[in-house]
Amino acid sequence: EWGDSKPIANVRYPNGRVNLVRDPIATGGGGPYISFRLFPKDALRPKDLIEAGSMSEELWEFIKMSIKYGLNGLMVGSTGSGKTTLLTASLEAVPNDYRILLMEDTEEMRLRHKYPDKHIITEECKFNTRDEERNYNLSKLTTNALRQKPDYMSYGEVRDKAAYDMLNGANTGHRVW
Repeated sequence: EWGDSKPIANVRYPNGRVNLVRDPIATGGGGPYISFRLFPKDALRPKDLIEAGSMSEELWEFIKMSIKYGLNGLMVGSTGSGKTTLLTASLEAVPNDYRILLMEDTEEMRLRHKYPDKHIITEECKFNTRDEERNYNLSKLTTNALRQKPDYMSYGEVRDKAAYDMLNGANTGHRVW
């Protein structure tokens, strides 16, 4: 369906994703544009980040204590700064019997592969241009997540109204990491 009426496409494949942009969105005569993002083969665990100097022992202890006592966490940084890597590694501190509900715009974190012993539910946004009722954005997934009784709600990326919904969920006592 990628064409003039749908100039943006996101395609997922087992080892990564591709984003395509064309006219009329890609302007200036340089398009179409294609961006590739490959997923790492192995998940970096906290010990890997500490050994590489990307995270201190003190930060890891802080993250473990935050999760142990039910605090909320928010990773903020520029593109490519390691937010997703840190979030994925941080979830190692969540006890295996806790229910983690992961919501993503495009599946990228692949937590169930990285933590096979954890109780992880993964949900991904779906969009249908023909039927608005069949669109499932992060805002809709968050509203539904509040009914699923997760011990932790986790997000790959949050923007727009979904950020408000995520913070509202945290404000009502749901743990968000």
